[in-house]
Parts: sequence; C-alpha cells; structure tokens
Amino acid sequence: MGGFSVNIPTGRAVARGVALALAAALAVPVTAAVPAQAATTASITIADPGAVVAGGVTLAGAVSRSNSPGDTTSVLIAMDASGSSRTPNGKDCNGDGRADPVGPQSPDDDDLNNDTAFGDLLDCEIGAAIALNGSLAASPVPNVQVGLMAFDENPALADLDPGPADVRFVAPATAGEPGETMLQTVAKSVLREKIRKYTERELPGENTNFNNAVLGAIGAFTGQPAGPKYVLFLSDGESAVSQETIDHLKASGVQLRTFAVDGAAGCEAASSLSELAGATGETCTNVDNPRNLAASLVSGISAVTVTVGGVTANATVDAVGGWKAAFRLGAGTFTATARATLANGATAQTTRTFRVAAPPPGSAAAAAAPAPGSVAPAAGTLLATTVRVRRPKNSRFAVPATVSGSVAPFGATGTTHQLDAARVVLQGRGGSGAAWVRLAAASVRSGGTYTITWKRTQAIKFLRVVLTPTGKYASSVSLVPAARISSCKATRSGAVRTMTCKTTAANGTKARLLASGSVADRARVRNGKVAVTRRGSFSGTVLSVDVSAKRHYTLRF
Repeated sequence: MGGFSVNIPTGRAVARGVALALAAALAVPVTAAVPAQAATTASITIADPGAVVAGGVTLAGAVSRSNSPGDTTSVLIAMDASGSSRTPNGKDCNGDGRADPVGPQSPDDDDLNNDTAFGDLLDCEIGAAIALNGSLAASPVPNVQVGLMAFDENPALADLDPGPADVRFVAPATAGEPGETMLQTVAKSVLREKIRKYTERELPGENTNFNNAVLGAIGAFTGQPAGPKYVLFLSDGESAVSQETIDHLKASGVQLRTFAVDGAAGCEAASSLSELAGATGETCTNVDNPRNLAASLVSGISAVTVTVGGVTANATVDAVGGWKAAFRLGAGTFTATARATLANGATAQTTRTFRVAAPPPGSAAAAAAPAPGSVAPAAGTLLATTVRVRRPKNSRFAVPATVSGSVAPFGATGTTHQLDAARVVLQGRGGSGAAWVRLAAASVRSGGTYTITWKRTQAIKFLRVVLTPTGKYASSVSLVPAARISSCKATRSGAVRTMTCKTTAANGTKARLLASGSVADRARVRNGKVAVTRRGSFSGTVLSVDVSAKRHYTLRF
C-alpha cells in the first residue's frame, strides 16, 4: 500500500435505536477508545487508486499500528454461548429490519443457527459476527485473517476448513457453503452446547467465564504471522475478571475490543466488558442491531477526513482501521490529503497525488462525467466537520461545569452558519478504562457557537464534545482540554496545610502562593503538578504559576 506515512503515538444496558443510528452515522463509537497502556505507533496511508476515470472515485487507505507493510492483521471474533444467550428472543438478528420466525435457514430467518429458537441472543451474536466479518472482507487493510471462538465456562476455537486440517484463521472472504463466507457458515453452526462445523467442539458449560475466555483468545494467536492482533469480544453478560487476567492481557500485545450484544451489564464504567477493553486501550460498545455493528467499529480512531481540491469528506472506518471516502471527480490531476484523529487527540496525516482520466469521447460516461478539474463528495458521503472547545477557566475542580466552543465545516474559518441548530452532546468518563456516558446536550447557536452546562460530579474526570450528524455534515468529536490549573486537593499535617494542583505548565516552571499581596510560599512544577504550603487556611490566597515574566496562570482559593 503506497503513500507517505507519519508515525504518531496512540495510546454493555444496550444503546437503543437512536444511539445505534447515531453510532453508524458518526463513524465514531458511542463509547470511545482510550490511549493504550503501552506506547504503540500508528500511521495512515492512502492506497494507489489505480487507473480511474472521471466520475465516481473511491479513495481508500489504512490507519495501522503496524509499521511493516507485509504484516498480517489477525482478528478473532469471540462469541458468548453460555446459558444466558437463550434470552431475550424474538429479535431481528440478521439485520433485515424484521423479526422473522421462518425457516429452516431461509434468507429471512432470524433463527440463524437453526436450533428452533428464533431471534435469541446467540442468534444476534451470530448476526453480529457475520456483520463483523463482512466489514473485514471489505477492508482496504491488506493481509487480514479472521478466526472464530465460542465460550461459556471454557472457550472453543472453531475449525474454519472442511478438510482434515484444523484451520484457525482464514481470509474474511474465504468461501464456505454456497453463497456464504467460511466464517458465516461456521458461525451459523454455533449452538450453546457445541460448534458443529467443521470439527465438532464441545461447549459443556452453562455459565460465563471471562477469565478462561480471554486466556483462550490470547492463546488462539499462537503460530499466527507477525502483525496486529485483535479480539472482538461479544457477550451479553457479566463475569468477574481477575487482575492476573488483566495483567496477562496487557502483556500479550493483543488488542481486545468488547461488544455488549443486547445484554444487561453493558459498558458501564464498572462492568467487566469495559474493564477488559480499557486494559488494552480499546472500546466497549453497546450493540442492539447487528446490521449496524460494522458501522460502529473504529480502531481507536475518532475520525478520518480526506481532502481533495478543497472538499473535505468524512471517511468510513472499519474494524481494523481501513478507511474509504467517495468523491465525484472530473478529469485532471489531484492531491488527496488524509488525516486521522485518534481518540487520545493525536493526529496523523499523509498525501498522495493521482490522475483521473477523461472518459472516451462520445461515450455515455463522457456525457455524464463531471467537468474537468471539478471535485464534489459522492452521493451519501458526508462532509467533514470540526468541533472546537475553549480551554476552561482555571479551577479547583478536575473538569468545568460549563463547556463552550464552536463547530464548523472542516477547514472553515471565521463565523459560519452551516451548522446552526445542530446538536452537540457533552460526554464524560471517570478514567482511562471507562466508557463515555452522556452528560448533557445543547443546540448550536447562530454563527456556530455552543455552550453546554451540566451538574458536575466527582466521578467524571474527562470530558469531550460530540457534534451529531446534521444534513450533509458528519459528526466530529473533540476532547475538552484541561484548564491551565485544575484538580486541586488540600491536605493537612499538623498545622501545615498543602494545596496540590495539576497544571499544564512545563516541569520546572516557578510558582508562588500570594497572600495579601505578599509571597507566602514558592514552588516549582513537578510531574505536571505544583504544591504550595502554608499555616492556616488557603481562603483568599492566590496561586500564580509564572510561565514567563509577562505570563502567569492564576487561581484564587
């Protein structure tokens, strides 16, 4: 895959109809990935579009954690087949918009595994696995292989080949039974007590054991070629996870992403699914309709935008970081710029120049072709947007009670009105392994500005603003930056009191505590914090972090 790349550092309750529709339209998940515990790298590429002619042109590429073009991306889909997957039932699990108790195994049947229980949770997990595999099969990322595992009290790896060999991973598009991929055929053979194809695997338990499932998933990659390794972990329930399992997962290098498929536990901050995902800097995503599952997958990426000739489109992103953006281009030479924004705020950018040929003169294609040199987004492609967030005022609190800023089409400057009356949502979370939750929302005012106020709680440590899709404009997201001084905590030892605050000032920056205009204490910034002491109350004192002779960050206590 060609293109110049830039390395950058990276790091269940069900979301009902509106939330899933939002996830699909956003091309960002309802929950967000967090920076990985261990430092990794990511790069973005634009593939050579090849010989293209004027008209519809789709550009594609990848955001990858791998630096080696020949590496294999291995993806294991893990499904919970425990006793709890019997309910709920009567649901639309094949994603056609209807709950169909017909069969056996007709195209409209929601009894995907043909066990006479239609539309139960296991059927919906199978539907989700099929949607995931379809996303992988269409990915621009090269060298992708997919495997399947079912688990209850113990895991069982599926055999993805009808021959005598025991095959754990195949290309997503590998053919299975007529009209199906291999993954689809084998996934539809999963029952609560066994995997029927191609080598029968027993699943004798009734309960869910996440510890065994995670360790089994990690072991499934033994013998796989070098390259990124993902586990897409589907479950409805809750199972305690030991610290030993978390430590083993972190050390494995495997990225584990979790999906709460119509279950009771969900992606709350304290859930095991959220804890597992957070351990590797990945996402926990609520899933109701399997048809929308693939659209909600983003590999730690907030957005990919692609700019051609001043037109910036929002790219769709798949499970392993492959992206696509469609345009209508006239004949000519163009330069595309692809820009990825990761969930931790880091960005990567790359460019590629390519040529679009004119259709043969007199042909039907020539009559319908755009004007030479013209650029427009393809029908259905949303234009990219930008969310700007003002830095909060200095405060003793970790996060502000009021967040304000502006939204605009990507690249726009000054006052704009295209997004007036759009909705912005404030989301928050308590820590790096927690899910993002909705806190408040507001409408964008005339001129693209917004203000969101919420009731601040100590449980929320991080904030972000999400612009919902509006007309032809896509969603975008931005983290709320930390105040220059924030998160202050007072401690006491005898008569001496200490006030410690976080600060964005560089380590070593001088600071003073001022009382009645006089210097009561001096300090320096250490590890992003500054601590000042005094005897008696801090009431009425001022903390001054002296960035320069003329620039001071101040906070009155």
